[in-house]
Amino acid sequence: MITRIQIDFAKPAWYSVKSVTPLGAILMLLSIIFCVSVYGYTLIQERSQLAISQREVPKAQPAKVVAKPTVSPMFNEAQTQILTAVVAQLNAPWNDLLTALETMKTPDISLTSILPNHQKQQLELNGEARNIPAMLSYVESLEALVMLDHVTLQKHQINETHPYQPVEFVIMARWR
Repeated sequence: MITRIQIDFAKPAWYSVKSVTPLGAILMLLSIIFCVSVYGYTLIQERSQLAISQREVPKAQPAKVVAKPTVSPMFNEAQTQILTAVVAQLNAPWNDLLTALETMKTPDISLTSILPNHQKQQLELNGEARNIPAMLSYVESLEALVMLDHVTLQKHQINETHPYQPVEFVIMARWR
């Protein structure tokens, strides 16, 4: 009768399943349980601190809007007018305009600059199109926007030095 003898000449690596002892497995399981419980405890602490801080913060009163800015002794009339113009530009609905332009994003059009003129309520868009039909389609889609009016293609030119020969364009529009 022949009995087979299996001889393993290679010592198992330290990370091998064969080298894990029952005591090592128990210690690993306990360390995982400990880490999960510490993480849960810190989450509970953060939530309670957040709840406490929200209870302690008094509700802010709405700011009163001043109809006419008062002249500060630090600024003269010209500086006050400049500051008023800057504040008016900052209060313009830029977010709505930029969001509308971002929704018009197409793979054939790349805007290189957006130059708004708040005083004239005008917007200049410089960009590149893959071809002329894509550019004209973009102009038509800009005309469809509710916030833009009098959308016109000011100029366009094919860049023949570029390997793909994109169409560079300038579009002027008035926004409401």
